[in-house]
Amino acid sequence: MADLFTSLVAIAPGVVKVAGRQGERAPGISPSMKDGIWGERSFAPGGIPTYGAQAAMNAIIQARMALSANLNAVLTTSLAANLVGYWPLDGNSIATVSSAVGTDTSVSYAAAKINSGAVFTGGTSRISLAGGPALGTVFSISAWLFPTSNVPSYGAILSRSGVASGLFRKSTTKLSLYDAGDHLSAGNVTISVWTHVVLTSDGTSIRFYLNGTLDTTTVYVPTTFTAGQIGSDTSSEGFIGTIDEVGTWTRALSGPEITTLYNAGAGRQYPF
Repeated sequence: MADLFTSLVAIAPGVVKVAGRQGERAPGISPSMKDGIWGERSFAPGGIPTYGAQAAMNAIIQARMALSANLNAVLTTSLAANLVGYWPLDGNSIATVSSAVGTDTSVSYAAAKINSGAVFTGGTSRISLAGGPALGTVFSISAWLFPTSNVPSYGAILSRSGVASGLFRKSTTKLSLYDAGDHLSAGNVTISVWTHVVLTSDGTSIRFYLNGTLDTTTVYVPTTFTAGQIGSDTSSEGFIGTIDEVGTWTRALSGPEITTLYNAGAGRQYPF
């Protein structure tokens, strides 16, 4: 057991190595309880005395925390890859990524998930995106939603340019990629609650994620998607409520990336 503890401690930086065998004294460290399972005394960062097994466990915890922090940094950085459109909607419809010019129609701004967001009242209430990004058939769309009504039947989140199709929230509280028919989420986007939604397409299947967790996978190749309007479509099927932090990518985000974007419910804003 002592050899196992020695190996565990040795792989974790920042903890003084514990004497590997009972009865052996580590240089410069006073023996304590050396006949027991705790072995020789050592010191964790900050000068806190620990003992063999305890030091090993502390070292493992510290190593896991460092690994988690490094992984989170990698995922946060990767979120910028293939990002072709991002609208923080902080008091206006100016994109921080994309050259698309947003034109507001009956849109106001109020406190939202991160800073402020766009408040839509249904019908023709919308942000039109002139020169919206072309996503193709492999893409991701992300947004925070706070619906305040279960009408109309379809409330557009991000619609395709020139057609009445795209990503919608339905009155049934399901998400829909409407593309020659409904392709629905299993989970719900309920009224008066903030929900993070992501739609991805990898060219063979589409996936809905709700609050950082995979909800539904459907085998389907969507029609080429070019972003046209936030909050409505060409048939005036308008969303009622607040939309915040709309992002588009020309790739399918991974599950871990989406979890990172959700950020335990706090969300992340570009540049992430």
